[in-house]
Amino acid sequence: MTQIALPEVLIPVFDGRADVRGAWGGRGSGKSHFFAELLIARCVAKKTDAVCVREVQKDLKKSAKK
Repeated sequence: MTQIALPEVLIPVFDGRADVRGAWGGRGSGKSHFFAELLIARCVAKKTDAVCVREVQKDLKKSAKK
């Protein structure tokens, strides 16, 4: 089983049981990377349908990731 570090800012998101989880907030807390790693781990474990959405920033340089 893959272990993924939970950023401190996301601890409240994972308190309790939920079918859907999400996080909103400023930049730099690791939300996008954490949820991407979580989704990849789930897809490796079993067939998963998923959607990823992200707010577009003012320009392509700020809103795109490799």
